[in-house]
Amino acid sequence: MEITINNEISFPDVNPTSNSGENVSMFTFNNGDLNIIGKHNFTKGHTIFAGISSCYTFSERITGKLFEFDKAVSLLIRAINNRTIERNYFKLYSELLDRIITEDEFDKELNEHESEYVISNDIIPTKEELELVLKLIPHIKDVTNSEDLSSLFSFKSNQLDKLLLQLENNNGDI
Repeated sequence: MEITINNEISFPDVNPTSNSGENVSMFTFNNGDLNIIGKHNFTKGHTIFAGISSCYTFSERITGKLFEFDKAVSLLIRAINNRTIERNYFKLYSELLDRIITEDEFDKELNEHESEYVISNDIIPTKEELELVLKLIPHIKDVTNSEDLSSLFSFKSNQLDKLLLQLENNNGDI
């Protein structure tokens, strides 16, 4: 007897204990985009599998590109939000300069809604985040130094500078 997916791939079905006395189990996985069948040999500690994917999901998961893509999206959303915070602050400051609001109203608004006007640089960047950010910044306007990186991605500036120094001292490898 065989286990078959979409009439395209199959494995011979085996008993939990094969003829050689090894402990083996079969498995299937299906999430709509990705169909996998496999056999795990507990005795030998290895798995063989085959699958069909209707998109790049499988290869992206295997190569880690899906994680990198998700992380890049997360970093870019943070960068957009931080640029919005900067824009909000300058709009409020312009209202103060144009005398639309008073200094007391300006201070009150900042104190009551700080997260709308002040970027929190409290994230300690990882090596992987920095490597990804360095791939992204050539495509982002006006990012020319570590202060720009810090405010754009909410990184703690001293931690970012340490990683950048490590990168520089190791000829591009952290």
